Amino acid sequence: MHCWKILNIYKQYGLTRILLWAVIVFILTLCSSYLLFTFYYTKPFTDDYLWLFALLFIMMYPIHKGVHYLTLFDYRKDVNAQWEVIYDWLPTLHLRITEILPKNRYIITRLAPFIVINSSIILGMLVLPRFIHYGAILLAYHTAICVIDLLYVKNLMRSPKESQIEETKRGFEILVPPNVR
Repeated sequence: MHCWKILNIYKQYGLTRILLWAVIVFILTLCSSYLLFTFYYTKPFTDDYLWLFALLFIMMYPIHKGVHYLTLFDYRKDVNAQWEVIYDWLPTLHLRITEILPKNRYIITRLAPFIVINSSIILGMLVLPRFIHYGAILLAYHTAICVIDLLYVKNLMRSPKESQIEETKRGFEILVPPNVR
């Protein structure tokens, strides 16, 4: 196996641009989901269970990381969790895997929180339409969290089919067999 490409989203795009995209995605998702669901449900909303909404909002990031971890459950011995603080106040959790993963497994791991959590939120908005305003905010917030995952998937889709992904200190190395260029 040889390295086809080193993928480091933060160096490739820059943290400022990623955060800007996340804010844009948040606003677009919030507006479009709220408008779409209010066509479906026109009765007044309720502010009951604000405490539950606040708890879900705070727990969204750990839940997101938990879904990532569940997709890597059979690699659990090779997954290291590490907290890092960025901007001197924002804690982030990094799941580092020391094992080489097939490209398709890595893509599934990256997309799983987006599919599972967003589907759950949309289902909740359909089942409990009185809380569409809460659901729209949670959906937009989680979609903004998923921007980095979607950028990784976008870059991985261009890699050869037989690729393997290895995490290093420089980023993610896309490894391919010697006969692939």
